[in-house]
Amino acid sequence: MSLNLDCSPCFERSCPYGHTDCLEKMQPELVWQAAQRLLPSLVPIAQD
Repeated sequence: MSLNLDCSPCFERSCPYGHTDCLEKMQPELVWQAAQRLLPSLVPIAQD
């Protein structure tokens, strides 16, 4: 999941640009929509 920010991916602990857009703009609704697109492609794992 990516927001396609100009500074992404940076893998830094603190933002060299002074913002936290990668954290603040990642809304739960966006994550849920991405998960819903992936769920149909998952293969169930057999449980014994």
